[in-house]
Amino acid sequence: SLYFGDVKGASSDYFNLNLPHVRAFESKPLDILNMMEKLVYTEANRRSKAFEDAGVIKIKDYHDKYPERTDMPYIYLVLDEMVGLASELKKMTAEGDNNTPKYQAIYFGYLEKLVTQLPAYGIRLLAIPHRITNNIIPKTASDNMMFKMAVAADEELLKETLNVTQKKFGYRATNKGDLSVLTSIISPEPFYCRSVVPAQSTSTSDKFFDFQANFWNKLTASGNPEDKESTPLK
Repeated sequence: SLYFGDVKGASSDYFNLNLPHVRAFESKPLDILNMMEKLVYTEANRRSKAFEDAGVIKIKDYHDKYPERTDMPYIYLVLDEMVGLASELKKMTAEGDNNTPKYQAIYFGYLEKLVTQLPAYGIRLLAIPHRITNNIIPKTASDNMMFKMAVAADEELLKETLNVTQKKFGYRATNKGDLSVLTSIISPEPFYCRSVVPAQSTSTSDKFFDFQANFWNKLTASGNPEDKESTPLK
């Protein structure tokens, strides 16, 4: 299941993403925050109780124990344009007096929970911040991210995102489609790769998204269980 938050609104790449497993798209800062709250608390609490009842700790264990159930899909929350989102939330104050926490602080708290506590429940964050700085993603969250990637990164961005110098990295990765990646699943050190689907225009990427939508819709129509699964979260 996919949930998208992008303050660009109708100009977002995800606004018209017509895939059968897209559950929500929000663009207003408070609507994005409310969507995050439902995932971090309502859905996470439901899964916590289900896991406790099942006697399991991780979502994979739950799927192994109950392979026929469709009530526990993986959830991916995609947050794009995080610079704009953090900036908008910083301007707002929660209802009440001046001692109430600002929305940005609440937002940072949700990010930390998503990264540190909820992956075991199958609730994952895909963050697109453009730059990883403390006023965009708190360090306690970014340090615990299992996968980091910099696109067309100069030396400053390499250091900022992957904590590696250009010399140690060994590649110049500043061209379009150049990816600098750090994930312990593949390698303990940052490595270089190329974009899988480099698109020269919006229309080209739209055709790719349309192909994805048709592909998944055909799988759903043929009875693929992956997209019959649903979650109580609305």
